[in-house]
Amino acid sequence: MYKYFIVTILLFINCRVFSQYTNKIQIEINYGFNFNPSADDFFETNSPPNGYTFYDKNTAGTISGLEVRLPISNSMSFGLAYNQAIHKRSVSFMPNNIPIYIDDFTIRNFYNYYQFIAQKDFKRKNHITSISLGLYYQRVAFQDIGASTRGISLEERTFKNDRLEEGGALLGFQYSRKIDTHFYLGVRSRIYSTLSSGANIDGITLTPTLTYHFK
Repeated sequence: MYKYFIVTILLFINCRVFSQYTNKIQIEINYGFNFNPSADDFFETNSPPNGYTFYDKNTAGTISGLEVRLPISNSMSFGLAYNQAIHKRSVSFMPNNIPIYIDDFTIRNFYNYYQFIAQKDFKRKNHITSISLGLYYQRVAFQDIGASTRGISLEERTFKNDRLEEGGALLGFQYSRKIDTHFYLGVRSRIYSTLSSGANIDGITLTPTLTYHFK
């Protein structure tokens, strides 16, 4: 899927015939904080008869990504974006009844967002306030640990082996200030709601952004 997404981005960038504003394409990078309340919402076991499982991750994590926007008017643009959020947990485990030892071993969840976004800008002389709405397709990978009298298991569940995929919608707000002829420095917040699994909140982000405006 990600290969098709990259091809789509390249086609998107080169579709100059669709708008007189195409020469003002914007490319944005971002990196910052992500809060995911569902990252520690898994059922774990912690009893000798059933063994031990470690699925939960920290709700506080990081998110980073790239976005390409194509203006269709002075205040509206459409964009394609990719973001990856990472949530991790350190596991230390030495039970009395099982000859297993784990010391400070990190397990992670990876949330990959492929997004289509519509953005409305409210422009002033040197700064832009924006609101965005969008849809996303998500693939995830979960790293888990299991332990019992039969041994230990280290597993990574992915789209490839478990078909882990979801779909949802996002709402975002952004403030950017011009720092150069082409560059805007800003801060952005977005809320990701996974509709295919009951409208769960899978991400609340706060990220600095750096945007390049082609002239």
